[in-house]
Amino acid sequence: MGSETILVVHEDLSIISNISVCLEQEGFAVTGTRDPEDALGMIRTRFFDIVLLDIDLPRIYGVGFIEKAMDLRPNLFVIMTTRREEADPPVQSMNPGAWEYLKKPFDSSELIKSVHDFLIRKEIMEKHRLASAKLAATRKQYQYMVDHSVDLISILNQHHCFTYINPQFEHLLGVDNSELIGQPFSKILHPDDIQKVSQLYELSHAVPASDTEFHIRLRLKKINKQSVQDWFDAYAVVELRAVAMYLP
Repeated sequence: MGSETILVVHEDLSIISNISVCLEQEGFAVTGTRDPEDALGMIRTRFFDIVLLDIDLPRIYGVGFIEKAMDLRPNLFVIMTTRREEADPPVQSMNPGAWEYLKKPFDSSELIKSVHDFLIRKEIMEKHRLASAKLAATRKQYQYMVDHSVDLISILNQHHCFTYINPQFEHLLGVDNSELIGQPFSKILHPDDIQKVSQLYELSHAVPASDTEFHIRLRLKKINKQSVQDWFDAYAVVELRAVAMYLP
């Protein structure tokens, strides 16, 4: 920290000057204005790490100013100076942690501490935001791979009932998502294979993930003579390659 930019919005030029000197001595780049419209214009065209705003002054428009600023910068971080006892966010849509009150009167050490602490929190929140975005992108990529896999991929709960099947189930077996979700895996198994798969489940409880290579028969659903899709006594032979059990 030390090269961050701060916008000070206050109608008293002497206070802007005092705050600017205090923060510039800490290495911050400070811009000040007493004109709310000028401040909104700068927020629109420039990036500021923090906006330091006195919400007690009528000309600043208080909450109204913050709403306008957030329309321009939804991820705006604001420190609001006030004499009032405040606890709630000035605008309900503000991100938790993206705002803070600094009670007046305050001295230079309180101001500096507030800014430093706020920037640390901002950095943590930004890292979390980037990590969440990266995780979401990874999940999306993984979901695409699973949905478009030529393999049958499913997720079962602790009762061995389907919670997810990929589209390949419908392509190969003729059964769609709505028919299997919540149903036991045994619903599509050949009766003679149920015991074999049950033993594999027991093994997966003892070992977090196990590779296997044996064949099982899965029941098919096709259009019958009455043009109605129904189960019939035929099975697709598939190779069961792996079973993973992840316990909370």
